[in-house]
Amino acid sequence: MAVSTIEGHLAWYVGNGELEINRLLPREKVEIISEYLHKNPSYSLGQARQTLGKDITFEDLRFVMNHLKYKEKSEAT
Repeated sequence: MAVSTIEGHLAWYVGNGELEINRLLPREKVEIISEYLHKNPSYSLGQARQTLGKDITFEDLRFVMNHLKYKEKSEAT
């Protein structure tokens, strides 16, 4: 399997709450990305990555996006 395939599966599990985001990313990185996404609701992944710097990958962004969607869905129920 390609790394991107595995990362896609991990993102899916994060989005379903079956995998804790903190098992994949350090808390500080999750907080930085979460804060950016909340302040910039009409972001693009490319723009977010460029703004946040080279230490943030597209997969980091996807993991956190799925985590936030899961949290939002969980809090709504």
